[in-house]
Formats: sequence, C-alpha cells, structure tokens
Amino acid sequence: MTNKNTPAYRALWELMDLARGSHRANNAWLYALTWLAASRLAMSGHLPGATSINDLISASAWDIQQDGLIPTEAKDLVWGAGDSTHESAMRTRALGIVTQLIEEYGHHEWDVIDAAWQQADTWRADVNSGIALAPELCELAIDVLQAPRQSAVWIPFDLSGQLVMRAVRKGLRVIVAGPGRRTETHLRLLLAIEGQTDLAGSAVVFDVPRGEVKRDLTADFLLATPPIGMKLQVGAGWRQWEGEEPDAADPNSLYQRQGPISQVQIDRSDSWAIAAFWPRVSQRAVFLTSPSVLFAKGQEQRLREHLLMERRCLAAVAVLPTRQMSITSLAPVMLLLDRARDQLSIRLVDATEMTVDTRSSMRYGRVLDYERIAPLMLRTGEDEKVACDVSIEAVIRRDFNLMPARYLRPALTAAGGPRRPLGDLVTVIRAPVVYKDPAATVVQEAGFPELDRWRAIAGPCVKTTAIQPRKLEHSILRDGDLLLSIKGTLGKSALVGEVPTAEHFPFGTTRKDGGLVFPDLHRAPVVPSQSCIALRVRDNSISPVLLFLYLRSNDFKKQIDSLRLGATIAHVTPATLLQEIQVPIPPAEQQQDYIRRWSELCELEASIEDAQQRTDEIRRALWLGDAQQESTANQETNE
Repeated sequence: MTNKNTPAYRALWELMDLARGSHRANNAWLYALTWLAASRLAMSGHLPGATSINDLISASAWDIQQDGLIPTEAKDLVWGAGDSTHESAMRTRALGIVTQLIEEYGHHEWDVIDAAWQQADTWRADVNSGIALAPELCELAIDVLQAPRQSAVWIPFDLSGQLVMRAVRKGLRVIVAGPGRRTETHLRLLLAIEGQTDLAGSAVVFDVPRGEVKRDLTADFLLATPPIGMKLQVGAGWRQWEGEEPDAADPNSLYQRQGPISQVQIDRSDSWAIAAFWPRVSQRAVFLTSPSVLFAKGQEQRLREHLLMERRCLAAVAVLPTRQMSITSLAPVMLLLDRARDQLSIRLVDATEMTVDTRSSMRYGRVLDYERIAPLMLRTGEDEKVACDVSIEAVIRRDFNLMPARYLRPALTAAGGPRRPLGDLVTVIRAPVVYKDPAATVVQEAGFPELDRWRAIAGPCVKTTAIQPRKLEHSILRDGDLLLSIKGTLGKSALVGEVPTAEHFPFGTTRKDGGLVFPDLHRAPVVPSQSCIALRVRDNSISPVLLFLYLRSNDFKKQIDSLRLGATIAHVTPATLLQEIQVPIPPAEQQQDYIRRWSELCELEASIEDAQQRTDEIRRALWLGDAQQESTANQETNE
C-alpha cells in the first residue's frame, strides 16, 4: 500500500504544518494540495503563466492556466491574504518545499491520495465531515466492484477522493455528484497532481442535470460510503437523488407513491442510501455501511427483505475488521449487489480477523488482508471457516439476520449427550425496570460484580436498585437460579445460592403507599441487573448445577458469540438464546460426576481466597508501623 514516507508525502506534511501556523489552519489539507497541484502543472507545462517552478512566487503565474485546473477557492488560499511580509515569507517557504520535492523526486508520480487516512484527525478538522478510509479497504471495494474500463461508476460521498482517484487510475468514468456536503476543489487538485489535465475530456463528472423533481442519473456501477447513523433531514435535498423501482406501487414496499414519483420510506442514512441509489444502477453496487444494517429490526429488516425476496440482488456480505474508517471503531460491513442474475443464495464472509501484521507499533499496525477477502466475496475462493453460501430460505428462518457468525457456527458434536434447546429447559427471569418514584422499593441487584465465580453467590451484593413493589415477585432470584450476562461482555454466569426470597419479606416494612422498606439491605431480596437475565430450570433432565457448568464451558461460549448483535455494545436477546442455544444432556451418572468435581473446585476456590486473605494480613503485620498507619487511615475514612 501507499508509503507515507515518500518524498511526496513528506512535502505534503510540511506544507500542512506551514498552513497550520497561519490563519489557514482549517484548510491545511487544501493548502498543501494546492501547492503540489500548481507545482505539478508548472513542471508539465500546463500552467502557462509559469515558465519555471520559481515563477510560482508571482501571483500572475497562477492567473493564467488551462481550463481552470486550479480552482479559485484554492488559489485564494495562497494569494487571498495579500503581499504582507508574513505572507511572502510563507509562500517562499512553500516554494522551497516543492522545489526540494522536484529535485528529489522529479517527474515520478506524486501519490498522495491517502493523506486523508494518514492524518485522519487533521483532515477531518479541515473538511469538517466525511470519512477517510484505510487504503486496503479502498482497494477491496474497487476489486469487489469488478467494473471494466470505461464503465460509468457513481461514487457519491467521497470527500477524501480516495475512491474517485483509484477509479480514475483504472480507466473508469466517475460521477461524483450526490447528496450531502460536496466540494469539487480537492478532486480537481488531486486530478492535477495525478496528471489529469484535460478537464474537458475528464473521466470525472462533477454534476448531473436535474429533472422536474429528481436528478437524471443512471450508472453502470456504484461505490457508496454513506454517513453512518445519520437521520435524513427534511428539506436537505437528499430525496432528489432517490431512484425509482418499476413496481413501487405496493403500499407495503420500501417505496411509497408521492403523486407521479415514489419516495423511499427509510430515514436512516445507511439504509436509505441502499434503497435510494440501487434503482439507478444497471449492473453492480458496493456499499460500505454500519453492521446494524445486517440485523436491526424495523427499517433495516424491511430493506433486507426487499433485497432478498423482491429483488434477489444481494450477492455477498462481509463483516470487516475494526478501525478501517477514520470516524468510528465499528466493524464496517461491505455489501455487494448484483443484477446479473437472481440470487438464490448469498455469500456471507466473516472477515473480522482477516488482517496482516505490518510489524508496526502504530495504531493501524494491522492492515486489511484485502487480497484474501475479495475472492471470498466473489466466490472465486473458498474458506469454510470464514465464508459460506446461505440459501434465502435459511435467512428467512432466522428473521432475515445477515450476520455471518450466525451461519458459520461450529458444528455441534454429540459429546456430552443428546442436545435440547435451552428454551425447553428453563424459564427466563428478566430484570425489572428501574423505578424512579418515592414509592419505589430498594432491593439488591446481582450483576457483573457477582459473575464469573464457581461458588454460588449468596450476597450481600455490591449494588442496589429501585423497583416497583408489584414487580418484585416476578423478578426475585431464588436458590438454584442462574445469572447470565446478555449485554456488554456476553456469557458471564453465576449460580445463585441462598439469597433472601419471599419468606424473608417479614424483614421488610410496608409503607402506606404500598412500598416495601428493608432496613437491612443485606437481607433484601435480589433481582438481576439490567445487563443480565436469570434462568430457572424447569426440566428434571438437568440440574441447575449441571446447566451452570455448561454455561461456563467453551462450547457455550462459541454458541453465544455467534449470536451477538450490536454495532457498539454487544448484546443478545433472550428469545434468541432460548431458540438457538443447544444444551447437551449427559446421563444421570455423568452429571453426578460433574457435580462432584464442581464441589471440589468450589472448595479449592474458597481455600485460595482464605489463603490470599491470610497472606494480606501477615504482610500488613510484618511491620507494626505500617499496620498502625493503615488502621488510622481506615478510621479517618469511616469517620
């Protein structure tokens, strides 16, 4: 990939640093591109006002140019502040930087198209929006698109120019018009640096005509990176870019008739872009979106149903590693849509771990292994561990969930006995809603602090919560219940021991408003925290202890990891757990053997804790002065 230590990149960084020391700090990227573009044009004879590179120190050299290769906005960054001593010195310094670049690098290509990624924070402050992409992600998108030379490719939203310039290099005709914030300046400057000086016959189209209501635009291919998680604003002009499906009259469709036109019935940018742009594409499209498009209900599920059942155009989905986009640490998703044939199956790829170690200590030391991912998405390569073909019928059975991990789950073995769905064995006890009212009852809350230990938890719990008194009976934990985390860190568990239950209610006082007050909260009932559920065994074929041991097993961890949802916070729904988790049921004799081993493990765990406590006591007593100081500090804290 691009080497950021080349002379061209070093010159770019130096020019950006020069701009940051002046009132151009918010336009440092454009200022640097302007000087590189002017220098490149002067070298190639396409800046008639400059017979040599040294002429760039004169304003007249910038005024005479062919076809306005350097936009007025860019030229004003260099000359708009006049001829003060500071400005003259700044231009002299900039000329020295580009002169050194020419002496060192000459007429070689000045490849700086990934500067937005290499200095993402500075670039984002410069343009105030937009997404910079990892170079390998750009290459993957272009490879998966498979657009032949001279094809028309629509690339909206590309404020960094990374995708547009790569498409130009491959001989594609690029349409860059689209919704949202737009600027032609950076693209024109990048074209000049690339040596694309014939704007009249340029491969880049900056605008398209507008019809009576919508834009007149069709393209062979599309490559789109829409904003992530943005809600469309009324009157922002995005609706004019919506295409129209030929059968958009269905009232339950994604498209609703608005007089003579149709309008997309989606208002979130990720999903909207897919529904709005795809009707304008005649062959293939690649979208880079957030992972919520693959599993979210509502609008996103309707979109998936449309693509899979009504159009049968969704060819492949890949979940990529994190940190491939400048503004988010989410794992981006790449969707490939293809009109070549009706898709009877879809290729799903879990590429979250497919990176190459560059032996760098930098944040982006591991880069995307795009050369391995592209064949998997295009079905020219196979790897059953990370890629599979799934029928549309199978996707329908899973409520149109397209997360690859759901379908790449490891095969369950017969080890441990025959398997049964978790929902056949347990009843779910959900966490009560927090009740912010004076009549609330304060109880103990079992959550993450109590999880991940072998011995049964009996309290006191670290946290408390306030709930409605009438909800207590439905959410109270009992001896033998299993606590399981379903949000954040998934799959941590605990076995509930002897905790206060209904028979302990006499320890509470009933208020006039109906609420219960427990003077000693250590003897108050216990409920699950908001990040957990409780499982109560209702089938005699398995004991609570045996089910707890299974929840601590690697077999269960693999199953629950394949069910995780969430673009930012991992979670799994109780309904999915009950339906998807398959629990082995060992013979009764083997169950007893497991329980005996568990009892021995609990005794060892208790012995270790006792030994640790005794070790701390002895350590503190080794020097009397230390023990006295610690005792005094504890006393002051308590007071």
